[in-house]
Amino acid sequence: MQTKNLIIAGAIVCIATQLHPAAAEPSPTVSYLMNEPASLFDVGLIRMNDSLRRFNRMHPIDLSEKPMMGLLRGETDLDIENIGFGTLYAKYSWDENRINIYALVFAIGEEDEANRHVCADLIEYLRFGLFGILPAFIENVGKPMDRNEPGNRQVLEVVGGWFDHQDYQSSNRPKYLEVEIMKLMRISVQVNDMLMEGNTCEAPLLSTAPPMYR
Repeated sequence: MQTKNLIIAGAIVCIATQLHPAAAEPSPTVSYLMNEPASLFDVGLIRMNDSLRRFNRMHPIDLSEKPMMGLLRGETDLDIENIGFGTLYAKYSWDENRINIYALVFAIGEEDEANRHVCADLIEYLRFGLFGILPAFIENVGKPMDRNEPGNRQVLEVVGGWFDHQDYQSSNRPKYLEVEIMKLMRISVQVNDMLMEGNTCEAPLLSTAPPMYR
């Protein structure tokens, strides 16, 4: 009788184990990810790329705002219905200590030289459209800056919204953190035709110099 009871008890334990298996522990890879902290810089890049994706979806390219941007030369008559961003994203380069903003654009029916002008104009389009940067802001970099001046406040709030804590600031936060971050940024625009041939131009975000072509 005792042996029969032991067999029944063993069967019950076996069934219970199958119904309620022992809890699995995180694998070494999962443990590593759980213990690896995400930095405010990581979070900032995630927020920045979210903004780039929203901008790309919600703001069709419109180069008719040339007078508002100040630096645009307007040397090409671009049919804005024949242009659109293929990709738009930011990526940090550890070796260069640089945040690269990459934009791929398809322009239909443009000559090579015209595409060069489009490339330069699109850098200005992104400076103004994404950040609200006008030439006066760039010229004042390195000088005492009034954060409440409307032209400054707009730009600083955009970048601060990406790379700041929400609703508070640390006491050791650099005074012009936003400007220091923008100094790391470089815009690279590639203008291709449908055969993936075209021009690439790039320039620092905070620069009024003509872009470099490659």
